[in-house]
Amino acid sequence: MSDSLQKRALHIQIFFGVAIAFLTLKMLQLQVLDSSFRQEAQNAAMDKVTVYPARGSVFDRHQELLVYNIPIYDLMVTYNRIGKIDTAKFCKILDISKDLFEKNLDKKWKSGGLSEDGNTLNLFHFLF
Repeated sequence: MSDSLQKRALHIQIFFGVAIAFLTLKMLQLQVLDSSFRQEAQNAAMDKVTVYPARGSVFDRHQELLVYNIPIYDLMVTYNRIGKIDTAKFCKILDISKDLFEKNLDKKWKSGGLSEDGNTLNLFHFLF
């Protein structure tokens, strides 16, 4: 090979060697040395949900009922993701009427960043 081709090949080898070394060092920094990305990935993978225990009844020493618990469940529905469902079966599972189901879906939420247009997600609550 001529001298100019050898210099050009050497320059290309040096360029790719530096680029590979830079990328390798950056991968080492991101994967091993920098723990913030690991923490972000772990936070994205796990969703911590607090499950509150059901409270039982409280009796006094004479077995008279002092405090009792009536559980209330909150079901949140994303309107745009409902799709086609069997509303009769859904209402039967939740033990609610179809009128209550439709009334809750027809609500216009004005607070909490929820909008009425079809472009954003609307959340509807069913308390039962």
